[in-house]
Amino acid sequence: MAIEKSDLIVTYQFNAPPAKVWKAWTHKNQIKKWWGPDGFVATHIEIDLRVGGKYLYCIRGVNSPGGKERDFWRGGVFRDISSPDSMQQGKIVMIDSFTDEKGNKVPASYYGMNENFPLEMMIAVTFKEEDGDTKLTLQCPDVGGISSDDLFKMKEGWKQSLRKLEKVL
Repeated sequence: MAIEKSDLIVTYQFNAPPAKVWKAWTHKNQIKKWWGPDGFVATHIEIDLRVGGKYLYCIRGVNSPGGKERDFWRGGVFRDISSPDSMQQGKIVMIDSFTDEKGNKVPASYYGMNENFPLEMMIAVTFKEEDGDTKLTLQCPDVGGISSDDLFKMKEGWKQSLRKLEKVL
């Protein structure tokens, strides 16, 4: 069952200052340690952290059905970047898509997923200081057209990734 309009919002509290969480989110060697939900490892990270800069990430499913490993590529362009070093709250806004290994946009169906996934999604991540800790909020506005089950899976995938990030911190 498709839904008309829905926003994906995930909030996570880290027992670390925003600068440390920011570094783990924006530095290649740190991202590789946590990116991807449970059962996946990051195998390729390219990041050009500037407005207009691009990123390309690959995660490999290590527990795929039948024991076969599978790569999933995502990429996009950064639209807004505000480091938490300069203020109490940092922010990253990006346009994100499924891609092939060369960074070309592909539909979710390329990876056997629901064809109703949007080709592009805006992702906004804020890093807000709260009593020395970091409240991270991830928002994907208007991911309508996908099922409520797929929306739930997206949210759970992000939560799993953020739990892995917490362990890295």
